[in-house]
Amino acid sequence: MRTYPIGVFSAFFVSLLGIVAVNCGEAPSYDESEAGSGGGGGLIPEPNGERITEAVACARLESAQEARLAGLQCPPVTLRPCPDLLRSKFGAACLEYDDGSVEGCADLIRAAKTCALIAETVEACMPVHYDENPGAGCPK
Repeated sequence: MRTYPIGVFSAFFVSLLGIVAVNCGEAPSYDESEAGSGGGGGLIPEPNGERITEAVACARLESAQEARLAGLQCPPVTLRPCPDLLRSKFGAACLEYDDGSVEGCADLIRAAKTCALIAETVEACMPVHYDENPGAGCPK
């Protein structure tokens, strides 16, 4: 099996999204620069500046993933549950997330054409997070 560095994967995936956008209408816009401290690259949908809690962000991504898996009639898979779905990406709990960026990731998940692409999209998409006020994303 041949492996490719993440940069090659990202470039391929962004190119693929461009093809899908041309053939299927408007796609979300992306910024491949790192967003928030701890950002590790990947696909970063454009933020809209509206902050949401970790619970809201995670539930939205989890719902998009479950719906798309069901829509494609994928075989049963083990999903990373909330809140670990987001915490595993950034290594921190209770961050706040950008609503537009989370929705962009959810849109990408909902647009996945295959069961395997759903999992790849969930891993590659990095919603913008705000970490200057740790703990703000969890109820008190």
